[in-house]
Amino acid sequence: MALNFPGFGDYQQPPRRPQRQPRQRQPLSQKQKKHLKNTGITVAVLVALFVIIPPLVSVYTGWLWFDSLEKGGIFGTILGTRLGIFLIVGVVSAAIIYFAMAFAHRAKPTTLSRPNPVLDPYRRIGEGKHKPVFITVAVIVGIVFGFSLQLKWQQISIFFHSTSFGVKDPQFNHDLSFYAFQLPFLTILFGWLIGVASIGIVLNILLHYFQGSLEFRVRQGKQRGGVILADKARKQISILGGVLLVLVGVRYWLDRYELLSGDIKFKGQTTTGAGYTSANVLIPAKLLLTVIAVLCAIAFFVSFVVKDLRVPALATAIMLIGEVAVGGVLPWAVEQLSVKPNKANKEAEFIARNIKATRFAYNLRDDNLTVMPSFGKENAPAPQPGGKGVASTLSNIRLLDPNVLSPAFTQSKQLRSFYGFPDTLTIDRYHVGNELQDYVVAVREINPSALSGNQTDWINRHTVYTHGNGIVMAPANTVDAIVTDAGDRGGNPKYEVYDLQSLAAKQGQQHTTANNGTAHLDLREPRVYYGPLIAKQDPDYALVKTAGDSQEYDVEGENYTYQGKGGVHAGGFANRLAYAIEYHELNFILSNLINGNTKILLNRDPRARVEAVAPWLTADTSAYPTVIDGHIKWIVDAYTTLDSLPYAQKINLGEVDTDSQTARREWSPTMKQVSYLRNSVKAVVDAYDGTVQLYSFDEKDPVLRAWKGVFPGLVKEKSEMSEQLRQHIRYPEDMFKVQREILSRYHVTNPMGFYTGGSYWQVPNEPTMSDNEAAVGADSHGIFDQPPYYVVSADPRTGRPSFQLTTPMLWNQREFLSSQISVSSDPDNYGHITIRQWPTNTTTQGPKNALDRMTSAGGYQTEKLQLEGANTIIYGNLLTLPIGDGGVLYVEPLYAQRKGQDSAYPKLIRVMVMYNNRMGYGRSLADALEQVGLDGSLVEQPEGAENDSSVPPVAKKSTPDRMTRDAAAAKLDEALANLKQAQASGDMSEFGRALENLDKAVQDYQNAGK
Repeated sequence: MALNFPGFGDYQQPPRRPQRQPRQRQPLSQKQKKHLKNTGITVAVLVALFVIIPPLVSVYTGWLWFDSLEKGGIFGTILGTRLGIFLIVGVVSAAIIYFAMAFAHRAKPTTLSRPNPVLDPYRRIGEGKHKPVFITVAVIVGIVFGFSLQLKWQQISIFFHSTSFGVKDPQFNHDLSFYAFQLPFLTILFGWLIGVASIGIVLNILLHYFQGSLEFRVRQGKQRGGVILADKARKQISILGGVLLVLVGVRYWLDRYELLSGDIKFKGQTTTGAGYTSANVLIPAKLLLTVIAVLCAIAFFVSFVVKDLRVPALATAIMLIGEVAVGGVLPWAVEQLSVKPNKANKEAEFIARNIKATRFAYNLRDDNLTVMPSFGKENAPAPQPGGKGVASTLSNIRLLDPNVLSPAFTQSKQLRSFYGFPDTLTIDRYHVGNELQDYVVAVREINPSALSGNQTDWINRHTVYTHGNGIVMAPANTVDAIVTDAGDRGGNPKYEVYDLQSLAAKQGQQHTTANNGTAHLDLREPRVYYGPLIAKQDPDYALVKTAGDSQEYDVEGENYTYQGKGGVHAGGFANRLAYAIEYHELNFILSNLINGNTKILLNRDPRARVEAVAPWLTADTSAYPTVIDGHIKWIVDAYTTLDSLPYAQKINLGEVDTDSQTARREWSPTMKQVSYLRNSVKAVVDAYDGTVQLYSFDEKDPVLRAWKGVFPGLVKEKSEMSEQLRQHIRYPEDMFKVQREILSRYHVTNPMGFYTGGSYWQVPNEPTMSDNEAAVGADSHGIFDQPPYYVVSADPRTGRPSFQLTTPMLWNQREFLSSQISVSSDPDNYGHITIRQWPTNTTTQGPKNALDRMTSAGGYQTEKLQLEGANTIIYGNLLTLPIGDGGVLYVEPLYAQRKGQDSAYPKLIRVMVMYNNRMGYGRSLADALEQVGLDGSLVEQPEGAENDSSVPPVAKKSTPDRMTRDAAAAKLDEALANLKQAQASGDMSEFGRALENLDKAVQDYQNAGK
């Protein structure tokens, strides 16, 4: 029975045109058949080579790698999950699509109501050939959906192991686990079903049209057009349309929950959450749309019986209009007419929700924070030598900058040209006797970019230069001797070397001896096969235990054969072929060096290994080395994250992590947006055998507990960490950067204060950027944030030396200190954050102003031209250190590097300090501290400090050095020229500095000749 929609008028069939007969196809000749067959074979081979085989090889080599780490079960779980999702989703999707088309074909009318000269020829050609077409289309759709959803295996896996947060959202009163684990899964599920159902109904309608079950008749003359729909086609469209609208209704229902991770905008800022309009208009609107969608679905189902599609069609149109009206127009009107005129009051409740959720999401709970209000004081008195924590801070001031000293380590301790150190060294602490001592630490690795000539051929790159040699350290608070100029002896780190040579010397063998150091590390295996620098080899692999004599370079005149348990067996034709395909390298097959004992060491970057073993973790940008159980170990901080959590502020990790140091690192920050962050796992990677161990560190984290359910046994308990490992765990930089960014606004817990933003803080810009642009690759505007620094300083509670990560904060849009944020890395107080807050009415100088004043002071200005004549001056990290009960000490180490010498490297030549508005400048830290009224005797004295009579008198006196009148006049002319240049540039800070220099030049001119 055909259905003619009323309202379109009766339709009279026009005169028939003569039907066009399809052309008869000529049978293919044997030559054409052969050509077609060869083409098919060629296409099949190419598809196999470039589409099918590479992924299969990657799966095989991936399994080999996991198995070599004794973690084959992890790989099996991941592969099984992804394959299972692909098959289930693919089969279900293909079945839905196939039956949607097959049912349409079954509804094909036996006779056509009227001929269609366009479609009729194709209808005859397609007779009896529909199944292959249906199967092909269904398989393609199934593959596309299966492949897309298997990429979501993490969200699907964790859904089945969700754990409670014990915290509920303020809008719907659901446990946060619903948003963390269940909502993402439901969103994926119904998004997939809606997609498949939409494609199915479109294909169903198209087939009905192709077969003649559905006709669109055009108006001709007085005859009105119409839609002719066969009865069977109507029933199918009714069922499919009803199912689709039920799914759409569920999606509207889920949209309500996703609004809790929307945006609240006010005063040029954006916070996360459902604001007044979303909570009071959009959420009810989504509920209304859910009801409308369900009613529309019921109308479609009813049309199965009543044989009339007008009602469901009208209902669907109403739903679409409602989507625009209640989902768009109404919220806009409420926002403009009701909310904006009363924004602060309307949004206060929802801002409070955002503050509470954000502090929870980034582990800034009240029990984890200590706030010291009104810490800073104007003109703070000099602390007494016995004052709380003064000695702990002054005696441990770090002078060595790990971002500057890589060339010094390279020139002094490289040993061979193919060894190297990272551009950015790291900071760790060890106990020397009973004292806590921070060290600059670096591992001596193979530097792939330093290989040259025949060292770069395949054999040498991958079988000879396979491992580094040892760890080099230097106490961070001293140098070997004070110096006058960069060409003098001294100004160098006091190196402690633990490598093959020092180990041989310790054992009495005939090798070059090396200082065994005061940290007395028990390093029994100094060889380094895994590390960030060696992993820069492209492609990243090494072949060890090759055929014949030992191939691997070890020490001068000796080779070595790897004895570790790490690595994948590369012998056997299957493995050799697999790696030849993986790396596009025929030498895996042709080389005689590879035999049954040969192993291939892969994935040698410690952070990449951690993320490969546990892909649900996000690795910190820094992996730091230490010595544990006789081996060099890399410690990697790993994070659990969530993309969205109700009302928790979203933050981009890559943007927050970027500062003046990140340009030097081998591992770039991930550009990942998160609403929840926990440093829940500490990973340890052995530098010799590549073993990866994961330890729970935040055992209360519900996200970690859920993943431990997915991969039981992968993450060890915190109690299994050795005491030696605990002593070297440090608070991660990336986590701290995120927390300080959050605290810049979320230290304000009053919603109205948060709304006005008058008490916001900001992270200081790197004050030394302009002078270091050649070193760090930045521009001259100081646009990067100043990084936080690891220091040994006084514990705010006890006054004892404590290993901390610390950063100053400024008042928003002002260059005055607002606070100092520090977090402890000590095992007994790990992760506790202390915030020292300066009163709002103080004008304590921030890092930039402090550096400007120090570099404008007489001592530095007197020597500046002399020092810069033959040297390049490099500013080290500017430390901001709280002193006593309210003072702040700035310490700026100055390095000099000889110009025009390839072998030159930075040496510490001067130290500048600022305390209580007084400037100190000297060749030693002790001398600089004495000039500002602090006890220099607390500082370790380098060699020559006791005879330091060469410090310019201006650095020790409050009056300037006298000079000849001609020299003073020349200096005055130079100061005037600099002032004009600064004024023309428009840079007010440069203008202020030039003005200070001019004042000093005038004073010098007046004093000249007296």
